[in-house]
Amino acid sequence: MAEIVNSVYGPDPVTDNYVQFRFHRFRSSIFDAHDVPRTSRPIVKNVDKITEITAFDRHVTSRSTAQELKIDH
Repeated sequence: MAEIVNSVYGPDPVTDNYVQFRFHRFRSSIFDAHDVPRTSRPIVKNVDKITEITAFDRHVTSRSTAQELKIDH
């Protein structure tokens, strides 16, 4: 199946394992294309402040922004 997809979209866009994974999800009636929310990733609470900092200085690093807001990098 990966050969068919690769012949249409060019060399190596998908692997056999990925096709098998998607086929298994299709057979299990899981049709969503979006990832489920991850519990291990923290939610950013300072979005407005981060946007303000980056709007003021577009060359600011993420590390210095994290230090300024006292959040983990």
